[in-house]
Amino acid sequence: MIMNRRVYESWKPVQYAKYKGILEKVRQFIRKGSLFDYGIGPGWLEMFLDEQGITFDRIVGFDTNPEMTEPRLANVEYVFEGPVEEEFDNVFCIDTAHLLHEPEEELAHLVRKGGLLVVSVPMRFMNKMPKFKNMRLLAKGIVGSREKDFFWAWEKV
Repeated sequence: MIMNRRVYESWKPVQYAKYKGILEKVRQFIRKGSLFDYGIGPGWLEMFLDEQGITFDRIVGFDTNPEMTEPRLANVEYVFEGPVEEEFDNVFCIDTAHLLHEPEEELAHLVRKGGLLVVSVPMRFMNKMPKFKNMRLLAKGIVGSREKDFFWAWEKV
């Protein structure tokens, strides 16, 4: 299902509430360097992090729907087809992992050793997420207000 832009835009405050909750728990773990956003959409996560004074040397955003990434952010490299064969210091996958066939396979290889992986899913999918191998759990919990997500933050070991 492809969301209507107007409906999607109305959801921005809901997503910001989730980002705020996640950032409260993971800010100290965010690495300098690169960010990969799996399911970037309109780039709200990048806007939010920038508003919080968190910046990166390089940002790469992946999305399967180019239309949802409009208007595009000037400081982001966009990728619309995979697989992506690079490693990043930080990988965020907010509200997208439950749509992946193999979340561990599709996300873990993107994180460089010592890097951070942050994943959130709607609460109803929290028990369907796999255990990520070669990852050390740093934080987890429930975030959001109007819509609640469960999130995990791991460091690749």
